Parts: sequence; structure tokens; C-alpha cells
Amino acid sequence: SEETQRAHAEERAGYTPSLENARAYLQGSLVNKAAITDEFVEEFYAMSSGKNQEAFQARQALPTVPIYDELYKIDIPKLIFWGKNDSSGPERGVALFQKFRGAELHIFDNCGHWVEIDQTERLQSLVLNFLRVE
Repeated sequence: SEETQRAHAEERAGYTPSLENARAYLQGSLVNKAAITDEFVEEFYAMSSGKNQEAFQARQALPTVPIYDELYKIDIPKLIFWGKNDSSGPERGVALFQKFRGAELHIFDNCGHWVEIDQTERLQSLVLNFLRVE
């Protein structure tokens, strides 16, 4: 729902880098809780602090430019992955899919925001098949 999407956007915008906050953020973004190792938390913290955090905040201050209606111009095959349990819900993935020509959409159950972590093996298989030149 729009309300859920708005709440998640506010959560992202209010994120303050710390190891504790990084762990909490990952807990809310992934279904596969076993993937949330100390090493992954430290990596996410490193990626979400310093210059990366500054860049994120600078982007938030920019005016929003709607691009959905321009996506049909991208005329190459596209492979879209979405987690059914993403905080924005699968509807956003479907909306993106509908704007593209020549797209393939896969929505994964038991999967949050990061398909590559929650559904690693299945995603790798689909990507390899998509890229396979025959």
C-alpha cells in the first residue's frame, strides 16, 4: 500500500548509521534472517555511512523526477526481480514491469527487498539462463 511504502521511505530517510541500526534495518529488509551475520551487518554499515550516507542525504534533497512514463524507451531485454515480502509489496514491481517493453518479471515468495540474498540460488539460475547466448 502507499502507506506502507511511505513508512518504509521515512524509515530509510531516518536511518542513522550504526552497527545496531544496520542490523535492525537488515532485519526489516530480509526474510532469510540467517543471512544477517556480523560480517554482513558490518559490510552494510560500511556501505551506509560516511560518503555513502552523505550522497544518500544529498539525493533525498533533490526534487523527485518521475521516470516511469519514460521507461518504455529502454529497448533491450530486461529481467526484473522482486520480493513478495518487500516492504513496498509486489505491486511496485508489477507497476515497473508494466512500463517496460520486452521485460520478464519474477516475484519471489519468502523474499524481502534483496532478492539476491533471500533467493540467491534461484536468482543466479534465472540470470544465467537469461544471459545464455544460444
